[in-house]
Amino acid sequence: MKIGYKKAIGTMFILLGLCTCCSAATFTRTGNGEIPVGLAGVFWISLLLGFLFLRSTYLELTQGSLVVRAWFGFATKSYKFNSHQDFTVHGRKILLNIQDNPQPLAISTWAADRHGWEALLKWIQDSNTAAPQE
Repeated sequence: MKIGYKKAIGTMFILLGLCTCCSAATFTRTGNGEIPVGLAGVFWISLLLGFLFLRSTYLELTQGSLVVRAWFGFATKSYKFNSHQDFTVHGRKILLNIQDNPQPLAISTWAADRHGWEALLKWIQDSNTAAPQE
C-alpha cells in the first residue's frame, strides 16, 4: 500500500507559483520590463515542489516493513514488523512495538493523504486482514 502526501500541500505550492507569476507580470508592466530573478526562482521552485508533492509517495507499507520517505531527497526510514499487531494507535500517533517497547513512528498525520491514512489505520485495527498488497 502506498500513501501519498496530502493533495493540499502540492496544490498550495502550485498556487504560490502562480501568484508569483502574476506578481512578476504586474512588476514587468509597471517596472522596466525585466522580471526579477528572485521572483522567477520562487516561481520555478514552487511549481517543482508542487508537482513533486502531488506525485510523491510518503509512506509505503509492504510485507514486513513500513517505509517513510523524506520530504526532500532520497532518504528513507524503514520500520520492520512481524504483523499488524505490532502497531498501536494512540491518539494521532502510531506506535510500533519493538521488543515490547512501544516507539512512536516519525509520521506526520497532517501530511498524509486522508484516504491512505484511513486505510492504514483500518489495516492496523482489523485483526482479520493480511498485509496490504500493491
